[in-house]
Formats: sequence, structure tokens, C-alpha cells
Amino acid sequence: MPFKLEEARIVSGPSGKYLNSQRQLDRPSIDGVMIEPLDQYVDPRRQLIVTKHEGQAVEYVMVLNRGKSVGDHSHPEGTRAEVVTVAYGEAEIRLCDLRGHAGTKNILNIIHVEGHQPHAISIPPGVAHTIIARSQPVVLLVHATKDYDPHDVERVELSTL
Repeated sequence: MPFKLEEARIVSGPSGKYLNSQRQLDRPSIDGVMIEPLDQYVDPRRQLIVTKHEGQAVEYVMVLNRGKSVGDHSHPEGTRAEVVTVAYGEAEIRLCDLRGHAGTKNILNIIHVEGHQPHAISIPPGVAHTIIARSQPVVLLVHATKDYDPHDVERVELSTL
């Protein structure tokens, strides 16, 4: 299974807010979010993952330890779009549409991915995101339309749900 995808809602209970899975999906239900399988070549020497994304000029590589997360933010509409690939390991990517005009506002998608079957996850501006490492380590490749600017993010706590 290259990925598992769920649609969820944030609900409040006696012990606080949590994610409640609503249904399994075969593709994202948030407008503008895409999952694209990537070409991969594996032999005894290496694992090569081919990534090319139009308009995504800035590239980052991140290594996460199991249980740690990155993200918990959104980039305002009209700013930074990202394409995230889990190149190695297992991760959970949580997305929440915060765009006021979108027909999918407040919809959550939870994507479980494994690096041995990589997929590129396109995240448009206005969609909050966090990536949680479920194995040790997780290697992420991030392509973005512009450099990261800490003043150009809106904090959204998705990893604690």
C-alpha cells in the first residue's frame, strides 16, 4: 500500500480536542491537494527518487526522529506552496483547509505514507500542514515556490491532536 488516506474532523471531548476519522479515501478531498506517485530506482547501491515540480524552485532536505513533527502551520494564500515527499521511512501528513473561499474549508485529510513507495504531496497556500515521523528516521524532500519566512506563517496545532 503506497499510502492510506482518511478524511477527519476535529472534535472536542472530555479530555480535549482530537481527530475523528470520518472515512477512507482514494484521493485527497481538499481542493488543490494532490498525491503523485514518483519514479524510483532501487539497486544494491542506492535508492534514487526522481522529483521534478514545475514552479517549485527552493529545495530542502529534512531528517526527523520518530515521534517528532515539523509544520503545524499554514502559509497565507498567495504566498508559499509546497510539494512534500517522504523519501525514507513512514510518516503521517495532516492537512487542514483554512482557505475562506474554498468549498473544502475546515476539511482534514490524514495521509499515511511510506518512503519505499514515495509519493509527492502538493500543498497549496492556505492549507495547514504537519508531518509526524512514525519511524526512525524519516527523510523529507520539500520543494517550495519561495524561501521559508517565519513571519509568513500562521501557527496551527495539528500534531497534538
